[in-house]
Amino acid sequence: MCCRGGQWDAGGPRQAALRPAELAGAAPRAASLPGSFSADDHVRIKLKAESNPSRSDFINASPIIEHDPRMPAYIATQGPLSHTIADFWQMVWEHGCTVIVMLSPLAEDSVKQCDRYWPDEGSSLYH
Repeated sequence: MCCRGGQWDAGGPRQAALRPAELAGAAPRAASLPGSFSADDHVRIKLKAESNPSRSDFINASPIIEHDPRMPAYIATQGPLSHTIADFWQMVWEHGCTVIVMLSPLAEDSVKQCDRYWPDEGSSLYH
């Protein structure tokens, strides 16, 4: 549903509100992977800042809406890094996510994409 350099809507691609270079200096967004895109502020998923140790509501995640904008069908996010795993699980808890689908490997061409955020025991992996 998204493309490099912008986001898709019913009319085709549109540019993000901020370019990646502009986002690079933003402190909360520094948690995003290098070279990645951040969600537009007006449509992104927000954490409850009062429940977050860093007191930030930022997580690089966007809702994917099918019918009702108040009830997103899915949440698209990048795999968490070691310093954003707690934020990832806070989002899962606050939004009642029951299934997590990971579409990328932990590393690709020997470059870390995300950290392992699931337990060794008590979880199921499907390939």
